[in-house]
Amino acid sequence: MAVTRSQTYVHLIGEAVQFFNGNMLPTTREVLQVYYHHHNNEKLSKTELITVTVREVCEIWARARVPSAEERNIIHKLKRLVDKHTTVCRNKTRGGTAQMARESNFELI
Repeated sequence: MAVTRSQTYVHLIGEAVQFFNGNMLPTTREVLQVYYHHHNNEKLSKTELITVTVREVCEIWARARVPSAEERNIIHKLKRLVDKHTTVCRNKTRGGTAQMARESNFELI
């Protein structure tokens, strides 16, 4: 069965991506794109999905020899980011000023 772009598009983030671009360190948007790719294609719990994504990011940071925090702290930070994205997208069909402000504040991250 064919998959359309509207089925793979994630509000405020764009298309879900399977892998990180190996040329540069991943941005917050790229981390969320990979998380949502795993979310759409794998039947794992939210905690397991976040752990898999964090381990992929830590591998990239290790190859670049970037000092990083402990994995449990990064997992907690990504969980908060996913929760914030979920909260902002909850009322995405509303066009009020408060919703527009939430979306523009989220895009600054």
